[in-house]
Amino acid sequence: MRIFSFFILLLCFLPGGKDPIDINFKNPGKPVITVKLPPAFNKLAGKGKITYEEGRKVLAIFVILGGKPAPSGVYGNYTASKSELSFVPESELAPGTGFEAQFYTENDTLKKRFVIPASAAPAIPPAEVVQIYPFANELPANILLFHVEFSQTMLDDINAYQRVKIFDSKGVEKPMVWRQKSYWEKDRKVLVLMIHPGRVKRGINYFAELGEIFLPGEEYTLVVGAGMQDAFMRPTTKEVVKKFRVVKDDRELPGIDYAAFRIPKANTRQALEIRFSEGMDYVSIITGIKIRDTLSNAFVTGGFFNMDNDSTWKFIPEKPWKKTTHEVQFTKYVSDFASNFLHRPFEITSLDSLNEDKMPVKWRFEPGEK
Repeated sequence: MRIFSFFILLLCFLPGGKDPIDINFKNPGKPVITVKLPPAFNKLAGKGKITYEEGRKVLAIFVILGGKPAPSGVYGNYTASKSELSFVPESELAPGTGFEAQFYTENDTLKKRFVIPASAAPAIPPAEVVQIYPFANELPANILLFHVEFSQTMLDDINAYQRVKIFDSKGVEKPMVWRQKSYWEKDRKVLVLMIHPGRVKRGINYFAELGEIFLPGEEYTLVVGAGMQDAFMRPTTKEVVKKFRVVKDDRELPGIDYAAFRIPKANTRQALEIRFSEGMDYVSIITGIKIRDTLSNAFVTGGFFNMDNDSTWKFIPEKPWKKTTHEVQFTKYVSDFASNFLHRPFEITSLDSLNEDKMPVKWRFEPGEK
């Protein structure tokens, strides 16, 4: 029997057989989920668009992971009419993914599970690991972040970190390494893995009995296990390994080596080369550096590529450079492997330093003659 793609599993009904949670799949990736406003929330009636915080007190949507609703809800937009509340997700929901709508009435929580209609998988290969960052093979003992880049958009799985392990030189797995939540960047193509701060930052003794994760002079292996799913529920099939050696803690601020910058030619897509005094965190580069065309005031779109053990980064624009002044903005997010920022270290001794806003750092250039 062929299962219709709009298959819905209803868990709860209101008395009388009326479905309390209506789901409209006219736009399958962004279904409209509607409930009747409970009397306790009459103050929302007729307000039109309301905040996410207001709406989720009545209706919340969760992705199903391992048969259970994820801890955090799906972000989206709420609209309150005179008698109903509607929710539309902010981003397209992945085909074939299961969700649970939870409707909070005065006396109960009504639940309804549904699956986003599965469309045909695109004529492209399933996702695979493209790169593990940092690319460098020598990393400080107090490194905070690793990143795994995939070839395709991945399923928004907050538990993806569980498939990434770290082993010491004897093959023993290091326990409780990651902060227990996964984050995604670059349209869900980059998995952000954060070392649990309680095992990196001095003065925090959450896991003191486990000892240090990384010891200077030792070698370690990071293993990205197979089985992570892309947006079309296709699992990765290969295990990917990165070996690295650990050196002493890094507690110095990174610097910008302006003298080593290479300026591109106008009317070409040559790379702008930006150099730092040390290796820099990948996601901090792609999210923290912005290049503005001062004539049009528009930001230049393009991509960053690493060189020289992550200390040099090439920015290649999508379109040729215009012969006008450009401004490179280094925002407060730019940091090294140990999350020391350009304007303050990762570890601070005074909260006042958080309020010292010395960012962004700006540098201007004009593409040369072709």
